[in-house]
Formats: sequence, C-alpha cells, structure tokens
Amino acid sequence: MQEIIRKILEKYPTARATTTFGGPHEIQQLFQKLRLQVENINSIKSNPNLKVKSSYGKGNWAAVPWLAIVDTRETDTTQDGTYIVLLFKEDGRGCHLKLAQGVTKIQNAMGVAASAELKRRASDIRNQFPEMTNSGFDLSGDSRLDTENRLARLYESSTIFSKYWDSEDIPIDQVLELDISTLVDCYGRYVDRQLIENKQATELDERIKRIWAISAGENGRLWGEFRDAGYIAIGWDQLGNISNYKTRDEITNKLIEHNINETRPLNDSLCCFQFCNDINIGDIVIAKAGRTRVFGAGIVESEYIYDENRYEYKNIRKVKWLKTVETQLPGAGTAIKALTEITSYPAFSSFVNAYLGELIENSTDTLLEYEAYSTSDIINDGCFLDYLTLEKYIDRLRIKKNIILQGPPGTGKTWLAKRLAYSLIGQKDNQRVRAVQFHPNLSYEDFVRGFRPSSEGRLSLEDGAFMEAIENARNTSKPYVVVIEEINRGNPAQIFGEMLTLLESDKRYPDEALELSYRRYNNERVFIPSNLYVIGTMNIADRSLAIVDMALRRRFAFIDLEPNFNQAWKNWLINRSGLSEDAVNKIEQRMLELNDVISNDSMLGPQYKIGHSYVTPPLDAFIDDAKDWFIQVVETEISPLLDEYWFDSPDKSRLAKNRLISGL
Repeated sequence: MQEIIRKILEKYPTARATTTFGGPHEIQQLFQKLRLQVENINSIKSNPNLKVKSSYGKGNWAAVPWLAIVDTRETDTTQDGTYIVLLFKEDGRGCHLKLAQGVTKIQNAMGVAASAELKRRASDIRNQFPEMTNSGFDLSGDSRLDTENRLARLYESSTIFSKYWDSEDIPIDQVLELDISTLVDCYGRYVDRQLIENKQATELDERIKRIWAISAGENGRLWGEFRDAGYIAIGWDQLGNISNYKTRDEITNKLIEHNINETRPLNDSLCCFQFCNDINIGDIVIAKAGRTRVFGAGIVESEYIYDENRYEYKNIRKVKWLKTVETQLPGAGTAIKALTEITSYPAFSSFVNAYLGELIENSTDTLLEYEAYSTSDIINDGCFLDYLTLEKYIDRLRIKKNIILQGPPGTGKTWLAKRLAYSLIGQKDNQRVRAVQFHPNLSYEDFVRGFRPSSEGRLSLEDGAFMEAIENARNTSKPYVVVIEEINRGNPAQIFGEMLTLLESDKRYPDEALELSYRRYNNERVFIPSNLYVIGTMNIADRSLAIVDMALRRRFAFIDLEPNFNQAWKNWLINRSGLSEDAVNKIEQRMLELNDVISNDSMLGPQYKIGHSYVTPPLDAFIDDAKDWFIQVVETEISPLLDEYWFDSPDKSRLAKNRLISGL
C-alpha cells in the first residue's frame, strides 16, 4: 500500500493536467491495486458490511481523488452518511486518512448552513469516542487539502478523525493497516449505536400508527362506563394481573385450567396478551358492539393497569375519548372478538381518518411529547464523561437495580441521575421518572404509605411517591425510575422501612412480598417489581450528614463522580459558551490548583474538591466577557463555599479566593 499511495500522489497531478480522462491508464490501475489491498486487510475482509470504493472522477478528473470504506448498513454512497476515506491532495503533496461525512446531499439541502451542521455532527460523534484522543488522530477538520473546489472544502467541516501523511513520509504497510483498522473499529461501533438509536426512534414514531377495535362488553353495556370514566377494559379476571405472564402460551395454559371442557382459547389469550403488551400509549381505539356498531373513538393514554378493586373487567387502560358520536364501521365490519387490530385494513384506516379528522392530529401532537433519549444525548446535553463510562453506569443500574452517585459539590450528581434515567427508559418521559428529595423531616408515611388529613377533615390512608411508583411499574414491563436527591440528608433506614429489604435485586419477585406497616386490607403483601430502578445522589462533603449505614450500602452500587476539567469540558466552554481557549486554560489551571490545596488540607480532603459545574455555563449560554463571568462565579458561588470549608481559618479562604481571580 505504501508504494501505491506514493505513486498516486506522484503521478495523479501530472495525469490530470496532461492526460485526457477516460479509457485505461496507469491511474486506473493504481486505484484498482490499492482497492484490492485495502479489501484484504483483516478487519475489512472479515466484515461483510464493509465495501471499498474509489474515484478519481466521472467524465472529468476529480480535484481530490479518494478511496472510501462504507458500512452498507448506514450508507452505500460517499455523498451522504459516515464513512472512512483516504483523500489525495490536489497537488500530490500528501494525503489524509479520515472518518468523515458525505457532503453532497447536505450541501444541496442546507446550502451555506451545511458547514456548521457538519461540524456539529462531527463533534457529537467525537464525544462518543474519547479513547481516540490518544490514538494519534487529529480531532478537528484539516485545512491542508489546498483546493478551490467548493464541495472538497466541505471535507474539512465533515472530518471526525483525521491523520495526514506527507508524500515523503507515507508509513509502512503495517502502520497503514493499523491506522485503517483503528478507524474501522470506531466506525463499526458508531454504526451499531446508530442502528439501535434509529430503531428506538422508529418504534416511538410507530406508536401512533396502530388502530384497535374493542368490544364495550356484551351489547355495549359497558360503553357508558368507558366513556364517563375515560378507559377501556377487558375481562378474564381469573388470570389476575396479566403482566405477570411472560408469553401468550402461559396465558393460554392458565385459561385452559379454568375452562377444562373447552377447546384451546387462542383468541382469548391473544386478546389478553395484546391488551397488556401490544397496545401502546398513542394508539387509536374504537369502542364497538357486534361487527359494525361504533360508540366512539379515542387515544390510549396509559400503560396496562390491573385494578383488583374493580368488581369485573379488572384489566384497564386509560383513554382520552375524542369523539363519542355513534356510527357504523364500513362494510361487514370487524370480527366479533373482544379486541381486534385493524391498522392494516385500508377501509378502516380511512374510516378513522374521516371520523376523527383533525382530532387525531391535535391529540397525537400532545402524546408524542417524549423525545427519544440515549447515552449520546447525555453527552450532547453537556456531560463530560465518555460514552463507555456512561454505558457502564447504565449497565450497573440494570443489574443492581439501585445505584448512588456520590461526589464533591458541583460534580453534576442530580443532573446526571435524571439523564441516566432517561437513557435507561429510552425517552424523556417524566411520567416514568419520579424525583424525590430526602430531608430530615421526611418520614416513611410521606415516602411509602401513611395516614394523612383528607379534604373532609378525616385521616385517610395515602400512598407516598415510592408506593405510587411501585404501582405504576407493577402494571407494565417498561422501566420506571425513582431519583432520590441527597439520599443521606434524611434517615434512609427509617424512610424506606421494610422496603429496604425489598430493594435488593434478588428480592424483586412476588414470592418475596412483605406486609407493609400500613395495610389497605388483611394479608396485603407488596414487592418491588424488577422494572423499578432507584438512583440516589449523595454529597460527600456535607459535614452535617451522617455516614450511610451498611444496610443501605449493601443494596446500592456506589459510583464516584469527580470534578471533570478535561478536554470535553474545555471543548464545551469554547464551542458552546464562546470562551477563548486562553480563558478556559486559565480557569482550568486555577480550579486544579484550588482542588490540590483542598485535597491536601488535613481538615478537608479530596471529598471537598470543587466540581466543574460551578464553572460551566448553562446549555447554549453565550459568555461575552469570560473574566467578568468567572469573577462573578467565584464571588457569589465558590467563595461562600470556601468560607464554609475554612470557617475557622478565614485567611485560608481569602487567600484561595485571591488566587482564583488575581492576574486574569
């Protein structure tokens, strides 16, 4: 490869200037040889998704010839998507190996705004691979293509990772293969993540596309109840909570136990399984009787709920009824079943569109307020941890069920806790993420269950935030998260009560259920479902807080957060907040020096260090005067904290403050 690349750089400028394009020539042969050698690199040969392409022009010589490696799962063209490319300089003086983006399609779509968008995308991808910082690749666009071609200049903006070789310094084949394989590995992992995120986004988008017809009881006798209470319901109460059955076959077998003389109840089990698992929030539901009689139509607003206090039809879903005017389904209508999906039938889809009209658009707009959310979005929101570290945290949460983020003040514990929750559930859905703050006055009765005054002047038994989360999670398989801020500010053992035992990951089953201190009925037993997760935060610098006892520690995984004055933090302040590199370096140096002083103080220690949040502007806040902004932060936020740290040594606090702001 080394020799072929040298020859292309040597011969291409002359061929382009003196030779007519087209027909067999030496440049064509050189690119064919180079393509074959690249295809035989092990990391490429073993991956059937990769395709090697090259071009030195179409009809005319290209200003910048190239050889590209594309992952066909994402793109099959260099005009769009992401790919690895070897770009040869127009003057033959060198070449670039890059992970880059296609520029043609985005240029056609966005015009002059294309460059900024390409840079933004490149920055987002770089943030996913912090390990590339020490790989020898440049982490910015490279301006050394030296071309006047408009599209070729956009290559600089599209660059994600880049390495430049002068024509006199092309590395040996082993080094070339290693560098290409490094990018192949990075590229493959990026595409894998994109496929997962695209799948999540597609699934979210498809949630409004399903249409269901449901019977409102025999001859529609339940319609009035459905309409007035805002829900739909099905029977088969002998099954109990349908979400406890993992497969449709389990439901079928249970129904057979209760109906010994009947044939296999396949339609019944399908109805139960679909009602619990397949209907989604945002789906359209039509309440009907018989084949054609329609009472009304609405939008599903809740997950599956099992209400054991109902007399009958204990399996319900909440519905927002959009229209309750009686009409008829077209043609012969639907099958006489309790639940039928009719999405794929054009006649029924047309009927729904005509019946509901604009009511669908107005309602689905509000139902799709939860945007998809992934680990990459945590970084895009301003997290300075790398992608792999965040993935480890989320994996730990999935396995242990309960984690605590602990660290000095200003390390973004609460901020990160909520975003880890969003990433775990896959979307920014605050209905499935519940935030609670512990404090000295919080009790078991507030958090779990207890008697409280009612509007009628009596004491009534009320569920607290944690019990409500348990009930919500128990009726679905989708993950729910409770975020507990400053978990050590209250008395966790007292606040959790018997729930502390049930928190353990191996006790998240009905067989482990315990009686609560306050029961709604005799022999009521409660367990924490396996799809309910707990994320706590803990400030380890607060001297007023007691040390967390061992019972709590055993049930949580503890994750340490440190001040992050790293390159990601620097890039954020420079690219998002408008600070100069010089200003950022000065702030970094002063904060690191301050934290060294705090760490080495015998009365303080590392747990009292000052976190990066203090000197990180809010998302997209532009700082006009970095010096003035930093001085204000020191005087109003950092200085009061230092005064508290050194309450008995004011001279130390004053000296530390002066060191922060002097000589800026």
